[in-house]
Amino acid sequence: DMEGVLIKDFISSLSLDRLGVLYDTGNANAYNLNPIKDFSVLSEHIYEIHIKDRASITGDTMRLGMGDTPLELYKDILDQHKWKGPLVLETPTFKNFYEEAFHNINFLNTLMEKV
Repeated sequence: DMEGVLIKDFISSLSLDRLGVLYDTGNANAYNLNPIKDFSVLSEHIYEIHIKDRASITGDTMRLGMGDTPLELYKDILDQHKWKGPLVLETPTFKNFYEEAFHNINFLNTLMEKV
């Protein structure tokens, strides 16, 4: 939940080769971080990515596509960096977890198919 440069400097100061980062798209959006810059600096240290959509004004976690996290931008960044690591859906379950999971997986599949 902080700029990639600061995280990279911290990791470098510890000299721990296996220390990695979990990058959270929703939190990065809420904190107005620059994902292009973050990934260019941190790509070798990112081990997992949480796909989350948040409303930047209220901070609420939303269904994918319902907040204002630039998920299409993240898709482009992941393609550019040839991301092969895990993507974790960090999405609300509301009252019907099956319905929400179905929506979010469909949204992500549609997003990933875009050219």
